[in-house]
Amino acid sequence: MNLSLIASQRGLILAVVGIVLAEMTTGISASVAAPTNASSMKLPGQEESVELAQQLSVSQQMTKDKEEKTDKDDDDDKEEKTDKDDDDDNDNDDDNESMAQECSCKDAVFKDVSQKTGVESSKLRIVKVEKETWSDGCLGLGDANSMCTQSMVPGWRVIVASGSQSWVYRTNLAGTVAKWDEVATQTLASSQTTTQTTSRREVITRTSETIQSVTGGTNQSSQAEGSSQIIEGVNTGIQQQTRMARRSSQVSFSDISESYWARGFIMELAQRGILTGFPDGKFYPDKPVTRAEFAALLASVFKQTKVRDAMSFRDVSANYWAYDGIREAYEMGFLGAASGSQFKPYQSLTRLQILTALAKGLNYTSSSRSIEQILSVYRDAGAIPAEARSLVAAATERGIVVNYPNSNTCSPNKVATRAEVAAFLYQAMVNKGEATKISSPYIVGEKAKFR
Repeated sequence: MNLSLIASQRGLILAVVGIVLAEMTTGISASVAAPTNASSMKLPGQEESVELAQQLSVSQQMTKDKEEKTDKDDDDDKEEKTDKDDDDDNDNDDDNESMAQECSCKDAVFKDVSQKTGVESSKLRIVKVEKETWSDGCLGLGDANSMCTQSMVPGWRVIVASGSQSWVYRTNLAGTVAKWDEVATQTLASSQTTTQTTSRREVITRTSETIQSVTGGTNQSSQAEGSSQIIEGVNTGIQQQTRMARRSSQVSFSDISESYWARGFIMELAQRGILTGFPDGKFYPDKPVTRAEFAALLASVFKQTKVRDAMSFRDVSANYWAYDGIREAYEMGFLGAASGSQFKPYQSLTRLQILTALAKGLNYTSSSRSIEQILSVYRDAGAIPAEARSLVAAATERGIVVNYPNSNTCSPNKVATRAEVAAFLYQAMVNKGEATKISSPYIVGEKAKFR
């Protein structure tokens, strides 16, 4: 065939295609309303056909460039959104850490979690901190046996975690009262279990599909069985963690009745993990308190500035259970050596020794009122030694002295019991603003309003 004829036909085809596309794009309807005779149509020549083909090619290229630009813009938007989400997450982490520092709740919560679960504080992290207002002095977590002040308490809701474990806590505004929220923790664990299970199922499904595509679908039953075992193992582990946490939060002693005079003090400290019972489920409130036990309690309750360097006691080895507590109580100025370089950890303490130790360590001093006037509230004030009278007066004025069964009897030389020490410690925490006041007729000065 003649080459010019072939070129003409090719140009004719391209021209027709260009016309059709042009009509479809611009929506020309006139040709439909008034069709023309095919014989009267003027067909373009070879040069016009080539020009139309070039225009079509340029139009197609512009369309392609536009699509590529749109795809690039979408990708840029996605990347920008991802970066923004990451920034938001970082901002949230910074906000949580800032709020945790503001409420000073980190140490108290970490300490309680460590005592309940054995997880080291260094392995814990703050996940979330929110401001809340609790309904009572027990932060809304009291029960029928709890003595709670009926007033609104501003505070915080804190979520801490270690690995896959999380705990929800409630604290007061100062962060000095920290209570584990068992129900919220269980709810959070259940939510995490569902999320983890769903995520694992998705991973397992994708893994199984990949294996099937490689092996041609063999060993399907074995894969399904393995997937099921993995999910069951995850669920079992979380359930065991929840049960352990629940057991650790239960505080009840068979020898502390609801009407026991020191029940409120004991239960508050027990819920904080400061006091514990014995394996038989009893608290033994009338049991004497030794110097080692009291030192450990002081180190657990108070974080005072160190006023002296640590001392090595001959009768306290580095592997003794209360070694750290004795060391800290000495450094903070609560307790000193009992004799020479001996601490005598097994020696019992009197009520006077407990009160004077607290007054020294907490730097109590009496006010402008005379010491004798303050001590006149005690019928047995004459039994208080002269060197200890100012310290006892200062402790009395701050309301940390609790006397049972008679509030006006000091009994300074009586051996202090676990119940009495619990009352003294709790009242000292109240005086520091670290605990909510408990109403008791045995608190000296409650009616005289020394405070």
